[in-house]
Amino acid sequence: MNPKWLRFLATLSLLLMFAGTTFAVENSRIRFSFGLSGTVAEYNRTDNGTKTDFTSSLTNTVSASGLDLYYVFDNGLGIGFATGSVTYSNEAVLESNLDETAIGGSTLDLSYTLGEDINLTLGVGIVGSATLTSLKEDGVEYSGLYDTTTKRSNSYFVNIGFALGENWELLLGQRTWDIALKATNTSDTTDVKEYDAKFSVGYLGFGYRFPSGGGQ
Repeated sequence: MNPKWLRFLATLSLLLMFAGTTFAVENSRIRFSFGLSGTVAEYNRTDNGTKTDFTSSLTNTVSASGLDLYYVFDNGLGIGFATGSVTYSNEAVLESNLDETAIGGSTLDLSYTLGEDINLTLGVGIVGSATLTSLKEDGVEYSGLYDTTTKRSNSYFVNIGFALGENWELLLGQRTWDIALKATNTSDTTDVKEYDAKFSVGYLGFGYRFPSGGGQ
């Protein structure tokens, strides 16, 4: 595992050990967040030794998106599921001429939340996978011709929550992804493409706080 992720897990473990119940949430809750904007730091494809940087051309569009869903117990510990994707597309006017390449990652998350009416959540993906979700050339979809193998699917996130009345809360946050995969053509095993991407997605979300004793 990357040392960055080890440091993050160590920090999360220390929070669990020393925060106790002093700063933990008082009510369990369920949360949903969706990406508002994305920033792509890297997005590359290596095809038979030739590397293509999708972020280098000003005539192309590269975007990122994502969704989060997780549950926070009344001791602050949370579990959840997240997806994130990054997409390259050209500036074709007609959909029939569109070139598009998209890869996606998903993770099962572990998180910890501090505070109640105003709260802070730190989380990390503990198990992940990556897949090729779209490969269009001149409007024709070819992704179904490839088997994908996950090389890595890592993510971590931070959220700030604000109480909205007695039971609802507003969430603002950001998740960072680092994903990579290998795609092999099922009918031609010499056709191997490798993808890797690093990107961040800003989130807006809502949570429902169960009354004391509920949601268990």
